[in-house]
Amino acid sequence: MPKKPAPDAELIRLALTGIDAEIQTLQSRINALQEMKKQYSGAGGGRTAAAPASAATAPGDRRMTPEARDKVGASVSERWARARSLGLKSLSELAAWEKSQEGKGTRAKKAAKAGKAAKGRKAARAKKESKAQPAQTA
Repeated sequence: MPKKPAPDAELIRLALTGIDAEIQTLQSRINALQEMKKQYSGAGGGRTAAAPASAATAPGDRRMTPEARDKVGASVSERWARARSLGLKSLSELAAWEKSQEGKGTRAKKAAKAGKAAKGRKAARAKKESKAQPAQTA
């Protein structure tokens, strides 16, 4: 079996130079990251004023306006009142009851909606015509 030629000393020196340059690059990145860590973490390790923007919009930090809170509370109260009026004991029972009622009476509901829409169009047309008539007579 033939012997492999010994690596050239020049190639070894170049390889070591490249490795040293890579080590220096990585060390500078490590130092930069350590500085960022110091900047973002306070003395106690908690959030500081310099916290990144993504931390400020975390789901736990979101606040509701008083109006929105009142609106949500009112809707929940209405749902509970409806559940109590039906003799149900939980909102999940109410949801199941509503789901069971979804397919019932849809034709009547659609017909009622269509009738309301037709009445609305007729009223709008009559109002428009009544405004247009005095202008024609004058």
